[in-house]
Formats: sequence, C-alpha cells, structure tokens
Amino acid sequence: MKFSIPEKIKKVFKITSIIIGVLLLLMFSLPAMFPETVSQKIKQWTNKSINGELNFSKARLSFFNHFPSLTLTLYDFTLKGSKPFEKDTLIASKELALGINLKSVFSKSISISQIFVSNGDINIEVNKNGE
Repeated sequence: MKFSIPEKIKKVFKITSIIIGVLLLLMFSLPAMFPETVSQKIKQWTNKSINGELNFSKARLSFFNHFPSLTLTLYDFTLKGSKPFEKDTLIASKELALGINLKSVFSKSISISQIFVSNGDINIEVNKNGE
C-alpha cells in the first residue's frame, strides 16, 4: 500500500517554503544594501542633536546580531562631550549597536528602540553648576 500526499498539501508546502526562503534571502541581502545610508543618517541626526564629536570606524547593519531587532553596529565608537567637556570622552566602546525600527529605515527619520554596548566605558561628567 502506497501513501501519497494530496496535491493541495504539496502546493501549500511548496509556497510556504518559497516564502520562507525569500524572507531569509531578504534578511541577509537588505542589510548589505543600506549600511552607508543608515550610518549617514545617524551622523546627520547626532550632529543636529548634540554638540559633541561622534566617531566610529565602520558600520554594519544586521538582523542577526541581536535577533529579531535590525541593528546598526558601530565599531570603535567614541563620543566626546560638548562644552565644557569637549575634551572628555563620554562613551568609548568596541561596539555600540542601535536597535532600529524597521519601518523607520524607509522614512525621513530613523527610530532607535534599543541600545547595546559591548566592552564600553561610559563617563558621566557634572560640573559645579550641575550641568
């Protein structure tokens, strides 16, 4: 006696497999297309928002570093303060990852929902006036 799978089940399985394959392909390929765009937007946003100096060596966009979040990882990250702390490093980290709202990548402003710091030092500076 031979057991045969009905054609409808085969068709559903085939379509489901194709959809999962396409989603996985997009998860690997989309981050490779956008890291420069996102890192430029991050630099523009920080330059408008703070008076400090932001530096990083390279940026990498990935779904898999902090799954399921889309994360922009900034390597060799440093952030120097604004007046009166412009010579002080406020944050220095081997990696700083920003969890990005996926819908915001395609809009004018990027929404960051999470921050991950790896091997980092954070200095909180306060002067006599409490600034």
